Amino acid sequence: MKYIVTLSLAILLFACEKISYYELAINNTTEHEIRIEAFFKQNELEVINIPANDIYTRSVSKEKNEDIPIIFSTSLIDSVNIIFDSVKIIIQNCDQSVLEYCPDVYRNILRLYDEYEKEIKGKDSYYYTYTITEEDYNNAVPIE
Repeated sequence: MKYIVTLSLAILLFACEKISYYELAINNTTEHEIRIEAFFKQNELEVINIPANDIYTRSVSKEKNEDIPIIFSTSLIDSVNIIFDSVKIIIQNCDQSVLEYCPDVYRNILRLYDEYEKEIKGKDSYYYTYTITEEDYNNAVPIE
């Protein structure tokens, strides 16, 4: 009986524990379809497609000693191509092993703490949004 009470108490405490998380988003506010290609040492690791005027989100639970949360599924990303309608491109990179210390490049999607809008939702939950704008599209270069 003592075992059942102890087990029940443990389950109750665990169930009541608030799970902290990061929700990361890329908000495409342009009239263009976007393809984001993520690379590590020139090897493509991940692709994110975002329709025009749409939002891509990814939730990551916040664990103790967790690395910096990132929009991609791995922290090995060192460069990205942001491609608009398969005709224009922005190339961004970060040679650092810790993504928050990327070079000071204008609007780098790899720089979470500098380029994402942060919103606190609850005690330990955070929402980070990177917005891609028509200005980004206008600054992109034609794909050759």
